[in-house]
Amino acid sequence: PCPAPPPQTWMTLPGLEGPLAIFPGVYPPDVDSLALCAWIRVPPGAEVLDVGTGTGIQALMALQSGAAKAVATDINPAAVANARFNAERRGWTERLDVRLVPEEGEREAYAVLRPDERFDLIVSNPPFFNAVPEGMLDRHGLDEGHFLLHSLFEGLRGRLRPEGRLLLVFWGPAGLTLLKKLSVRNGLDLKVLYEGPKVATPADAPWKLPSGEPVTKE
Repeated sequence: PCPAPPPQTWMTLPGLEGPLAIFPGVYPPDVDSLALCAWIRVPPGAEVLDVGTGTGIQALMALQSGAAKAVATDINPAAVANARFNAERRGWTERLDVRLVPEEGEREAYAVLRPDERFDLIVSNPPFFNAVPEGMLDRHGLDEGHFLLHSLFEGLRGRLRPEGRLLLVFWGPAGLTLLKKLSVRNGLDLKVLYEGPKVATPADAPWKLPSGEPVTKE
């Protein structure tokens, strides 16, 4: 069994098998994560990378949608334990490989991957704000210089298989302007699936899951 502290709260997400456990010290999924999950589509047998997995929600949704296996990474040890716990509850331990990113690699999106690892889909909900984090939980939203986002784009071609893609959600002061600059700089094609204000609650979100059900949080 996966050794971990008992989760404090649970989240119900339509389309995901069973409730999602949220451990102490782990960023609980909000509308940004739910929006990202709503767009996840994978062909059967695909291999997926989830950068900054948190509770494991994106990787779990990819596995639920037909991926053969996923690699999920995070710098937070509590998040790594949390994602492993959620995978174990679903019987997906063999399909989800959760890896802890060492502190010296926190600004490198692919720090804990083997040189030969490639993926059909990379998903990420990177930190939005250009600021210095003061603690582990701050790292979900603060990244001085947007280094993690830069590394995602800079190393992307070497980590995707032919026809592979990166799916991410990003908002904040830099927003779409930064994504466009990084795409041009790295010779990547950018497609905007949704552009608009960040909604206040999951109930206000304009996205729906593959099942057709609206995203909800309890």
